[in-house]
Order: sequence, then structure tokens, then C-alpha cells
Amino acid sequence: MKKNIGSVLALYPAPLVVVGAMVDGKPNWTLVGHLGIIGHDHVLVSMAVPHYSNRGIRENKALSINCLLFSFRQRRYWHGARE
Repeated sequence: MKKNIGSVLALYPAPLVVVGAMVDGKPNWTLVGHLGIIGHDHVLVSMAVPHYSNRGIRENKALSINCLLFSFRQRRYWHGARE
């Protein structure tokens, strides 16, 4: 069913995911907001070129994708201190 929503910026809430990769033999994680499901066995992760994790992903041809739980979003941490 199509519905005309008019002339609005139609951004929807996108889930944040934590992308993990091994870089120089050490685990590294980065928070990514651009993830798309391409099919049952494919996902698309969009990361800017300067991300440190990109090097590990290219070298090892492997990454992990971890979805954040709603309960984690309710807490805010800044430099290790809870707000």
C-alpha cells in the first residue's frame, strides 16, 4: 500500500550497530549508523574511508556486527563516567 506523506524529509530511525574488526592483532570497535539488509545472507555497512577499523576489515576480510539493545541507549557514558 502506498501513502502520500507530502514533501517531507522522510528519514526513519535507523538502528545503530557496533562493528568490530581485528586491527594489528587487537580488537577494535566503531559505532555505525548506516547499515542495510541486502538479502538473507548479505548486509551493507557504510563507513567513511578514514575509519581505523576499515584497515582491519580489508586485511582480514572479516568483521562482526553487533546490534545495540534498547536498554543500552538509555545510559550515557562520557569518557567512562556515567551521566
